[in-house]
Amino acid sequence: MIGKLIIAALMAVPVGFLGCGASQAWEQDAKVRSFVPVDAKVLARGMEKKTSRTRRGGTTTRYYPWVRYQYTVDGHGYVSDRVYPYTEGGSADWAQSAIAPYREGQPCEAFYDRADPQQAFLVRHYSFTPYMLLCIGATALATVLGTLVLGQSQKRDPRPRADRWFELFPSSTVATRQRRWMVLTCGWGLAFLVSHGHYLFFADKPYETFALITGGLLLAAVAVGAIVSVYYWRLARTVADARLLVSAWPARLGHELVIRIEQMYLGAVVVQDLSASLICERKTVTGSGKRRKTHIDRLHDDVAALLENVSQSPSQQIQAVHRFEIPGHLPASSVGPENPSHRWRIAVKAKLADCPDYRAEFALLVEE
Repeated sequence: MIGKLIIAALMAVPVGFLGCGASQAWEQDAKVRSFVPVDAKVLARGMEKKTSRTRRGGTTTRYYPWVRYQYTVDGHGYVSDRVYPYTEGGSADWAQSAIAPYREGQPCEAFYDRADPQQAFLVRHYSFTPYMLLCIGATALATVLGTLVLGQSQKRDPRPRADRWFELFPSSTVATRQRRWMVLTCGWGLAFLVSHGHYLFFADKPYETFALITGGLLLAAVAVGAIVSVYYWRLARTVADARLLVSAWPARLGHELVIRIEQMYLGAVVVQDLSASLICERKTVTGSGKRRKTHIDRLHDDVAALLENVSQSPSQQIQAVHRFEIPGHLPASSVGPENPSHRWRIAVKAKLADCPDYRAEFALLVEE
């Protein structure tokens, strides 16, 4: 229940960014498209300086350009000081460049709203700021969906078998990893289309630098996601997930643990190396808040080479057995929220010729 609440909270934040960005982008686009031109006269110009404090106790200053101008619609006079459809601030140099073309007493062109003539601006310009909110929201939402919702394997308890073995299940299957990266790739691509597509199509060149940087990063992420997705697609067509059988559950410190690996191969392939590792790690968390740090120390790593250079035919299963000795001086598995906590696991790795390598991890409960 708590996990679902955390996921819901994590999804609420990007959804909020999406809603805010979409609202502001729609409002900006409506103004650029619907406001009509009118002759105006410049009355004054300047910059408004605003200073705010940062979270680290420092200060940041932004400058907001303004140009006061008057115009007449249907015999009624109006005055406005808005330069762009979307109000935003920047550096002093940027603000100065925004007001530089306008001189007091000179004529200029403005754009006003027919439904509400008091609303006007000087420059038909698409700001990237609303699209940046869309970018953050869409990218974060795709990442949350891909990693926490659709990219998680269902946790399964060890299953006792009639032959007295206990079957363990991998923490993440090949299908889950493939689905995760496909969701991430499609989500990031959709985030690019939502946040950058409209801006790049309608905004005038030159585009804002930040728009080009974020767009390039998103496209790079899509390319990486596509490569990884193809990697797991190829792997899923070649090999099924390994089945790990253990002789005892839970395992005991100072005792022997026999493991048996069974794996079905879907295509012809050469298994260059099949290995299993018995691993114990200690996780230590120090500090809190922004100073929170996590340290992972590997206390034990017993690697066993099981098979080498074995040719597998389609629909043929491979089997390997090994005996591990669990050192008695090491800590048992942590059950509750301990700090430091200790985790035991068995890692299986198959190095395949002309095919992506297979890797899987299986959680192991070790008691005293």
